[in-house]
Amino acid sequence: MTSNRRTWGLVLMSTLVLGGCQTVPGPYNGLGRDGASMVYVHKNRDYGPMTAEDYGVVTDHANDCLVDGRRQMASLGETSGTMAAVGAVSGSISGSVVTQFIPGGRTSVYGPYIGTMGAINGAVGGLAMQSSAMSNFVGGCTNGDLSDERTRAKVPGVHAYPAPVRSNNRTGRVPPWITAAPASE
Repeated sequence: MTSNRRTWGLVLMSTLVLGGCQTVPGPYNGLGRDGASMVYVHKNRDYGPMTAEDYGVVTDHANDCLVDGRRQMASLGETSGTMAAVGAVSGSISGSVVTQFIPGGRTSVYGPYIGTMGAINGAVGGLAMQSSAMSNFVGGCTNGDLSDERTRAKVPGVHAYPAPVRSNNRTGRVPPWITAAPASE
């Protein structure tokens, strides 16, 4: 009965930890495929309202930055695998040590369970780390592009910032808060 409880406890904890993965591209925003969702956009009001043209330039640059980031960043498997290995080893060691001080605790039983939970937590932590790194890169890269002299002339006063959680921006869809381009005179 005790073994069955431990197994169900492990299954329950694993489900709760891995449940965060279903929220892509929420907290794991940087794992998505749309660079626009990885940035928050702001236009200095001294330059007028944000237009659909301004927004299009921002999303184009965000997607270019996403492509560049993916070329250079370690793979998701490498990041999650490394973190899972660290979590498994540290969990197993700490689980084995802690059970020495629990009356009736058995290292052979609790060490592997705690090590498994450490591996799962490490893998999920690797996902979060990869996501954070990518959204920070895309936001910083996009803002850098917008600060470039040539791009700044096209979209003066527009800035982009990293979105650690998904923004409501999407490529190919102009949000309702964007104004139509002013009519030319």
